[in-house]
Amino acid sequence: MDEDGSIHMNPNFLAQIRQEFPNSMSRILIACDDGTFRSEKAAAAIVGAGALGASLPQIELIFAEGESIGPEVGRYTLNPAVAGQGLLQFRCDDDDAISQNFIATLRSWAPHLASDMLLTMPKGLMLWLRDGKPELLPMFRPHTGAGYAFYASGPSRRNVFGFSHIKSGRRFPSLSDPRLFAYIQSFTDTSDTAARAPRKIAHFLKTAGVDLRQDHSKFVQRALQGDFAYTSADALRALLQQVHDLPQQP
Repeated sequence: MDEDGSIHMNPNFLAQIRQEFPNSMSRILIACDDGTFRSEKAAAAIVGAGALGASLPQIELIFAEGESIGPEVGRYTLNPAVAGQGLLQFRCDDDDAISQNFIATLRSWAPHLASDMLLTMPKGLMLWLRDGKPELLPMFRPHTGAGYAFYASGPSRRNVFGFSHIKSGRRFPSLSDPRLFAYIQSFTDTSDTAARAPRKIAHFLKTAGVDLRQDHSKFVQRALQGDFAYTSADALRALLQQVHDLPQQP
């Protein structure tokens, strides 16, 4: 959403939902902070007359008190009408992006997962500011939130917002699918983890074997063409710069 309240939807994500999960029993839950101008505009765009919700009846809007939406999501994961035949949950934060092949990959794995099992897609890209300029580079992180799903064979108290995705690999068995570039994870000044970003970025670069002295543009371009054809490196860098340049809210 722009500062003036203009809404921008990701058409590729919506196309994936329509194609892969046409059943109205599935749910797309969107969390908003209640009571602000921006959340009210977003709510109107999602569920208003002729808006997004009209074409995708699976969409439901959640107004959660505080920063945790785990209890709100729990109402759905415990509902037999939603989770009775098995429920595969994933999350996508508003400052991240997912591959155009993400949901099809989830669907292909679903029949092979045991209950209380994780699917991690560790390979992706990260978008961040390097010396004040936007940078887009490879990233590899098992159990990262943007490339991650949790399966339960029926109603469950567990949901993807109710436990640490990074520590979950110690609690649940998991499968890893590194074939696709599953996500683009961004690091912005407005993130609630911005203070930890430099240390995290350094760690992710090391884990992915990225040497900043080398040119990774061709590698990144291939990743975008295969999994993020709806955008480009230039568009992503411009978006990050735009976010960085926004005036800080009091």
